[in-house]
Amino acid sequence: ALNANGTLGGNSFAVYANTEFTDGNYPIWKAFDGNTTTGWATNGNPNPSNVIFYNPQALNVTLLTMTNRGNTENITGGTVYGSNDNSTWTSLTTFSNSDTSAYGEWTIDLSSNTEYYNYYKIECTSFTSGNAGFNNIEITATYMDWGDFISEADWQAQVASTGVCGKFVYDSVNSTVRLPKYG
Repeated sequence: ALNANGTLGGNSFAVYANTEFTDGNYPIWKAFDGNTTTGWATNGNPNPSNVIFYNPQALNVTLLTMTNRGNTENITGGTVYGSNDNSTWTSLTTFSNSDTSAYGEWTIDLSSNTEYYNYYKIECTSFTSGNAGFNNIEITATYMDWGDFISEADWQAQVASTGVCGKFVYDSVNSTVRLPKYG
């Protein structure tokens, strides 16, 4: 559950939206805070309105469960994309909102997605009315099984503690691999 947007490309889960309602009460992180009564709202309906979520370890997202805002201002359609560099995007599916009721819950099926991405973009292109958004976005995903790979933070902590680390670190942003450190 988030309490701030975070930094895309950083060491932890983060989110971004290209539009947020101007009063400051509807930032994108509120769609990821686990509370279905708070949420994100666009400032009008810029087309497209993009929501990007990032995870430092690549994810295979198979389902997005969305909860509408508590009024009639809803997203009704768009496209979901995946990326590993936040600039080259692969279209994964188009979607339409099957339940536009207040607090209505609906899903975006990504079960045909077999790739792992660090970035996912929900590009919203149709709306019921102004200041549309989501109260909650739940992500169903799996992490890539890296076996002998760990996060940079865990690698650094182990080296600081023991002076060695027998694991690798994959940096998907720079496409590099940190080797194990022995003795």
